[in-house]
Amino acid sequence: MNTITRTWSTDMTFYALSDQCSIRKADAKDWSLYNSIYYNQAYNGFFKEYGFDVYDGNNAFWIFNYESKIGGVILTENRLYNLFFIPPFNDELKVVKLLKHLLVDFSDGSKNITVINVLPHQVDLFSQAGFWADINRSRMMQRPTEVLNTIWDDGFRIESPVMENGKFSIELEIAELFFESYKGGINAARRNHISKESFIFKRSSNIFTDSMLKASTLVFDNNTKQLVGSCLLFLEDKQRTYYPGVFNIGVLPNYRNKGLASNMLKRALTLLYGEYPILRIGVLQGTYAESLYYNLGFMPADVEVERLVLPTSEIKLLKSIQ
Repeated sequence: MNTITRTWSTDMTFYALSDQCSIRKADAKDWSLYNSIYYNQAYNGFFKEYGFDVYDGNNAFWIFNYESKIGGVILTENRLYNLFFIPPFNDELKVVKLLKHLLVDFSDGSKNITVINVLPHQVDLFSQAGFWADINRSRMMQRPTEVLNTIWDDGFRIESPVMENGKFSIELEIAELFFESYKGGINAARRNHISKESFIFKRSSNIFTDSMLKASTLVFDNNTKQLVGSCLLFLEDKQRTYYPGVFNIGVLPNYRNKGLASNMLKRALTLLYGEYPILRIGVLQGTYAESLYYNLGFMPADVEVERLVLPTSEIKLLKSIQ
């Protein structure tokens, strides 16, 4: 029985997967061009008009069959991202199984091995290699920005959020709103949001540009002064992301079915018009929110399985028989 785990290193430049196949460290810019073309070009085109995003990490690898470049992948300890193959190579399952054994060899056996950014046509491929599909199916939706007529009830006060020193001025109130909005639902379980603190933003504040803040919305009840709804927009990376997205949107349960979510999105589409051509949003398939976005004219990309996993029980078994 061999249960020795080798340590993954970012300095790794070559690894022989088999007598035929290997992975070799790739130049980020060259790899990104191939990724943009072969990692489902139609999916990538859903988000941008021209150019390609340059991967800025140091874990991009080419996949070789003998001396022929057949694909690419991002690999870290217990993680695999953005796997693609270059035609006419078509023995994809063989390579996926070899990559799985590499990850088992180098990964911490106490943690699942996770495949992230799984394209629809790859789900069966990874499943055949022994990975378990996440039950959650998600998709991106987008709509052109447009000036829309929005009528607010007099019982509500509408504001745009303000940031001070890199934080929302009412950070705790916003976190509590989203916690109460998602509590007990599939989104909360999926993101492991188990407390108000789970919704305090830990991402860089520069994703909330002035334009995004202006088009974001806070809704207050005029009688109670309570924050009852919020729609926050973001621009993840001004150098690489061309269009704004909905960072989070929520309405307290007692204030639903009053058109608040629709109005917040209409306000965003109106205020972004003229500066950005589209607004996009991520949604789980089959949820109420998906119907809301359809009714507002948002159109979907393909449904994705966000991730697949090789659970620790399987990892330990594979390590024991290597």
